[in-house]
Parts: sequence; structure tokens; C-alpha cells
Amino acid sequence: MLRSSLGILAMVVVFLSLLLLLPLASRFGITFYLWRSSHYLKGWTSLPYTYDVSPTGDTIVFTGDGAGGRDLYLLETSSRQIRRLTQSDGFEHEVRFLSEHMVVVSIAEVPEHPLTSKHLYLVDIRNGAIRKLTDENRTYDGDPIPLSSHEILFQRTKIEYTMKPWGLEVDGSDPHWYVLDIRNGASQQVATQDFYLEDGFVNAIFQDRQRILETSIIGNRHDLFLRYLSVPIGNLPIRSKRSLRLARNGRDAALSPDEQSICYVSDNPTKGQCSLLRMDLKSRQTTQLLSRDQFLTSLRLRGQWLFFVEGKGDQVSLWRLHTQSKKLEQLLSPAQFANPPREKRS
Repeated sequence: MLRSSLGILAMVVVFLSLLLLLPLASRFGITFYLWRSSHYLKGWTSLPYTYDVSPTGDTIVFTGDGAGGRDLYLLETSSRQIRRLTQSDGFEHEVRFLSEHMVVVSIAEVPEHPLTSKHLYLVDIRNGAIRKLTDENRTYDGDPIPLSSHEILFQRTKIEYTMKPWGLEVDGSDPHWYVLDIRNGASQQVATQDFYLEDGFVNAIFQDRQRILETSIIGNRHDLFLRYLSVPIGNLPIRSKRSLRLARNGRDAALSPDEQSICYVSDNPTKGQCSLLRMDLKSRQTTQLLSRDQFLTSLRLRGQWLFFVEGKGDQVSLWRLHTQSKKLEQLLSPAQFANPPREKRS
């Protein structure tokens, strides 16, 4: 009886000692956190699939299930052939085309680790060649928006954490926007004087860099705004000259290549519907293109084709709609996002 009690007491002492050592171990990189590694990876895989369309509309790059949680895949819109582009241990997240053959993607380096960084990479879709663009420690670099074929606007969040008896409690600082020149790797934080660029969701930036389409949360709805800036986004501090509300219950706007019109999503919570609308920016007249009973998001305009994602979670599909003829085509099904071809094609 005494021996049994001593054994239980010893186990309790060992358990309490491990709890006290967890913060110290984590600080020095000892992998006691691995018992929760599946929890951290699950957090990444709960993020939505992403995609983008090449300037000509011929190629789609998208994230699908793969090694490390997500990899990049290519879809040729004419043949509907899918091929794998990347195969890494990281978690490929947001992706955007910089030119017809180059994409920028944010990758969480070690998605199982609570303090993993997320960096930007440049990928050549012709041969899969990949180059790291940012490498600052303990940062989330994401939401890339092309400004030109060699400049990117992106958001950076510093990873912050506190030590608890049970391990790490991870948090993040307020995000800030940066401009990155991929030719030399130089990045500069965007300075604003009388407004916070981070307060809205940046949907698109005009070629003059002095006008921004952004979605803001107003009460329990999303409103779409056109913001005019004092100087082009770059190295100089910028002020907001004025902000024009384009639509109530409007979000996820896509700018036409000629910058004369936009397409956006309008929510109707009462009916549980989402509509796709087109607006002429000069006359402010709108035309309804499509109405669905599913959640719609992630709009892209290429010529007369409007691309969008329908659904939520892992039940999403990719569609394109011809804005003139209203022809509707499904490009990717939920099964193709979840189970794309796993072999790379030469």
C-alpha cells in the first residue's frame, strides 16, 4: 500500500515538473509543443482555399490539399487539365499572379509549429522554380496585391507570444502594409497620416496607385468604398483625400482591366442570397449578373469573364460567368480542391 502511494506521488511530482518546464523548453526550442502539433496544423487547414487568374485568363493557380496541408496547382481553362506546381512541407496560402508566368504566394514554413513564420515566395509556373522574397523571423507576411510586374503590396503581422505553465499562448501585433520590390528584395512600410489603411479590406488598387477599392464593416453589414489618396502608394506618407461609398451591402470588388467598371458581391441576409453586380464607375449604374443561394467571394475580372468562388469551408467550387452572355461554367469542384492530382507533370 505504501509502495503504491509512493508511486502515485512520484508520478504527480514528475507531471508537475514537466508543466513547470514547458515554458522554458519552448523558449529554447525543445519540442514539448508537439503534442499539440495537429491542433496548429488544423488551424491552417481551416483557412479557405485561394486562387488567382492570369492576366490573359488562360491559366488559374489555386491552393489544394497536399504536402504540408496545401500545395499550388495549375488549371488550364481551355483544356481543364490540372497539374501540380509545388510540393513542399509548408502551407501554401494566398496566391496572386504578377505576370502571365510568375506568381507570388505566402507560405507558412512549419504549419505544425505555434511560432511558424509565413513568408512570400516567387514561383515560375513554367518550371516550378521558387525564390524566397521575405525572411524576417516571426512574422506573418500575406495578402499580396500586385502593384506592377515587380512590386507587391502586402501585410505584415509580428508574431507575439506569452509563456504559460501549459506552453505558448500565441498572438499577433496589428498588421501593417508594406511595398516590396522583388528585383532587390527591398521593402518599405506604407505610412499613412490621417487614416488607417488596415481598417478596410483592400479589394483592388488602380494603376495610378491613388485610388483604392476597399470593403469596410459598417455595423452588421459590408459596404464598398472608393478611396482617393493624396499621393501614389509608395515611399511617401499618404493621406486620404476623400472616401466615396459605392454600395451598401457590397464587398469583394473586382476591377475591370480598363478600370471603367467593377463587379462585386451584394448580400441579402433576409433571403439568404448573394448577388453578383456590375457597376459602371462613371454613371454608378448597376446591373445584376447572377443571384445564388450560396456564399460568394473572391472575384476576379479577366476580359468579359468574371471568376468567383461559391460555398464555404471545404465545400467550395470555382466558377466563371460571361458578363455579356451570362454563360456560367464550373471550373473546379469541391472534390478537385480537396483531391487534386498529387503527381507533378513534366
